Amino acid sequence: MPLSLYIRRASFVHGLHPLTKVAFLAATFAAGLAVTHPLSMAVLVVYVACAALLARALPAFRATWPLLLLLFVVTALIWTWAYPDGGPPLRIGPLTVPSRGALFGLAMGSRLAAFLAAGLIFLATTRIEAFAAALQRLGLPYTAGFVLTLAFRLVPVFVETALIVAQAQRARGYEMDRG
Repeated sequence: MPLSLYIRRASFVHGLHPLTKVAFLAATFAAGLAVTHPLSMAVLVVYVACAALLARALPAFRATWPLLLLLFVVTALIWTWAYPDGGPPLRIGPLTVPSRGALFGLAMGSRLAAFLAAGLIFLATTRIEAFAAALQRLGLPYTAGFVLTLAFRLVPVFVETALIVAQAQRARGYEMDRG
């Protein structure tokens, strides 16, 4: 298991300065927070998908696409019925769906998926050391950048340790699936 999401590739996005990538991330988040219509959000999703292709970061999505899809679906469903003043109902067979709620749900699911995908692209194309240098360049105190980059380093180590412990328990005959 790799200890980071960084993928060493020769791509246009990999060659960009880390501050440019931080600006891409901030612009993606700002654009996503500025709109709530599904068509506008679809433009953002296409923008992020093009960035993933340009960055050659698709291998980073191999393991995460089910999670992205699940978060999109769950978020869209929750917001469909949680949205106040759902508007006139749409009838889809025996199911009745509030029309404005469904549009808002699609937008919110797309927003979350675009944010996570943009972050994944950033992590797949930026080394942790370069990210720390970019944070210092932005004027963040060294300790804040250090803590953030330390978190990026330690989370994969904790996950790897948990997987090793689980394998060791299975080797000793402990059934992990039975509680």
